[in-house]
Amino acid sequence: MLIDEAKIFALVKMAQETGVFGAHETDILREILEDYRNNGEKKYFYREEAVDGRTAGFILYGRTPLTAAAWDIYWVVVDKKIQSRGIGTRLIAQAEAHMREQLFAQQSVVRIETSSRAEYGPACKLYEKNGYALVGRISGFYSAHDDLLIFSKKII
Repeated sequence: MLIDEAKIFALVKMAQETGVFGAHETDILREILEDYRNNGEKKYFYREEAVDGRTAGFILYGRTPLTAAAWDIYWVVVDKKIQSRGIGTRLIAQAEAHMREQLFAQQSVVRIETSSRAEYGPACKLYEKNGYALVGRISGFYSAHDDLLIFSKKII
């Protein structure tokens, strides 16, 4: 799926409007989206869900470097006005289906790294609801009171 500068602007704005991501995080999102726009599916994969013809949410993921069959989910963003309607679950399912296609029935591991801040609580619940287990925590990783949480799931 091709995305242009206007689409990148709209996706970054959607992420900002969730109230979860800081400016430095959405700057990184913009960089990843620009990389995807310029290089296609070489490093990142993008899927979106639309409601009434509008992008309601998106997921960005990619192969984990130096691994035989691992993946990272980098971003799952759903429009704040329509969260809790299953869009995040459908996006994760789309990404996992694509990962399975790419692996030709080989078992794989999917990893999601996120923050322990309260704003990320709904995202953590989404991951757990979709079969991801909390497999690691690094205290004080992002800041003194913000731990790195690592979720993982095996897919076949």
